[in-house]
Amino acid sequence: MLRKKILPLILVSFCLLALPAQAAWKLPLKSRKAPAARHLPKSAMRHPNFIQREQISNLLHRRARKTYQQAVKLQQELPPSRGLTIGEPVRAIRRPNDMPTERVYADKPFLTSRHQTADYMVAQSNRLFIREVARMRQLWNELDKHLDELKQAAANTPQPADPIAWLARQIPADTSILFVGEMHGYGEIHEATAQLLGLLRQRHPTRRIVLLTEFLTEDFHYTADVPTDALHLPDFEGVWQEALSQHIEVIGLEPMHVMNDTCEMKYRSRDNGKMKTAPQWAHLEGVRLRNEAWVRTLEKYRAQDPEALFVVYSGAAHSMYNFPFTLSTALTKEVPFVATFYPETVFYLATNNWLISSLENAFIPLEEPLERMTHPDAFPQQTIHFQDPHLAKLAGFNVRVKLPISTQRYYRDHGF
Repeated sequence: MLRKKILPLILVSFCLLALPAQAAWKLPLKSRKAPAARHLPKSAMRHPNFIQREQISNLLHRRARKTYQQAVKLQQELPPSRGLTIGEPVRAIRRPNDMPTERVYADKPFLTSRHQTADYMVAQSNRLFIREVARMRQLWNELDKHLDELKQAAANTPQPADPIAWLARQIPADTSILFVGEMHGYGEIHEATAQLLGLLRQRHPTRRIVLLTEFLTEDFHYTADVPTDALHLPDFEGVWQEALSQHIEVIGLEPMHVMNDTCEMKYRSRDNGKMKTAPQWAHLEGVRLRNEAWVRTLEKYRAQDPEALFVVYSGAAHSMYNFPFTLSTALTKEVPFVATFYPETVFYLATNNWLISSLENAFIPLEEPLERMTHPDAFPQQTIHFQDPHLAKLAGFNVRVKLPISTQRYYRDHGF
């Protein structure tokens, strides 16, 4: 069974359709105004004493609350027909004492507790949401301007019987880093990724290929003698085993404190205005910090071998060209190619009082990010290839593949 932490990430990253929103969350201000930490000298921020720590805590909490209210107000103004890439207003981090470390920010010594770090991350995420909305308005306009070109390129894409074998032939020979971005939770996507690795080895029989992935901890090297119970996410083990059989090294990217974090964020859903929860590292500031850490790891291994083909396997939100903080544009010295894998249908668990809807009717067609940002029926093709670099950057990918999904396999894998 897939580990429980993956499914909430799916909801955060891929269920961002908008409906009219409700009123913003508000908390009454304390009657006694706490001293403002912004007036503390820099030396105090570097080495705060007890009183100064209290001042900093009060300031951070007020900032988290204020930025949440600002983000909600902006969220309510968004057109309901337009999808975002990623991001929602974050109200709070639940159970911050369970964070593996408060030292998330090495350059912020004034953060001396987990509660302070949580409030700081909340405020940062909400500020990023406000910036992201402005960026998305520009992206929506560009997509509208080039929509006919995008649709024509999609219509001209072949629809091969074996889309993964076809994909392998589309990757240019000078590609230095291949991003394989998935939607989490589907065994068919794991198998497609494993198949692609074998095809890459056939195309590059003597080249060093390194698979670097979100689904293993930072600098962890998978080997044939690693026991399954030592893996945080054992459902991906088949991919790692296929990589080893093709003489492809497998190295983790995810920082240990992220992988071990069981905290949740409370965020305001855009689809109905209700409060929901998700793993706390899925908010905008969490993704920014994770991507920055991954970039450092990728650059470290690149310095060791400038000629190797890197394959970065992660959630699509980390590498698509049009997402915030994306790896594919952060690594400016690389020659990237972005491929995204999605299921043709997704599982939708509707409820009616205490009863779960019929499983036979629970699968619905998937709307991936490009479709959400334009129109649900604009790109019905299973396979899409944007050969024009400008169109690829707008769409977020060079190639997109939607894979058929076995409902029975999904029920079995997820315990239904």
